Amino acid sequence: MRQLNISNPQPLLSTLRRASSQSADSAFQLRLCCLNLVAQGLSCYQLAGWFGRSPRTIERWVHNYENFGVEGLKDDKKPGRLPKLNFEQRSDLGMALAGSPRRFGCVKSGWDGSLLSAYLDWRYGVALSRRQCQRLLRQLGKSKVGEFPDRSANRPTRHQQCPPECPLSCRVRRFYLQG
Repeated sequence: MRQLNISNPQPLLSTLRRASSQSADSAFQLRLCCLNLVAQGLSCYQLAGWFGRSPRTIERWVHNYENFGVEGLKDDKKPGRLPKLNFEQRSDLGMALAGSPRRFGCVKSGWDGSLLSAYLDWRYGVALSRRQCQRLLRQLGKSKVGEFPDRSANRPTRHQQCPPECPLSCRVRRFYLQG
């Protein structure tokens, strides 16, 4: 039987490279495919050129397979910074943000980064910057990207400040009196 050749393999190889970097499952599939080709006699250098990896990477896959079996080809969980809010706190926060901050005795009718920062500090003892809180509001769908409200319109006057019984009053007052 005559050996088949692909006339222009570059688009196929670039597609394989992109697919293997986009998903953990496809990366695992690529590793299995490379090991299959190594088992059939191809060199790590040939495979490295085809799949855009270094020969050392392919060698490492082979060694991982020999030492740990198929499990050695799967990605390890990547450690990262632990979230400051756990799942329960985040879902509780979603319910709190569904209502107005006036429930807590604040003058403001809507949530912003500084008010959320004060709330998180008061409720959970978690310190997040105003910018992190703005990002959190956006992630939770409580703020539209590109929406910049007039800060002076939301700023309470000295007569409208949160009453002393508001748990957020000293934190919010400190922010608003700075400007």
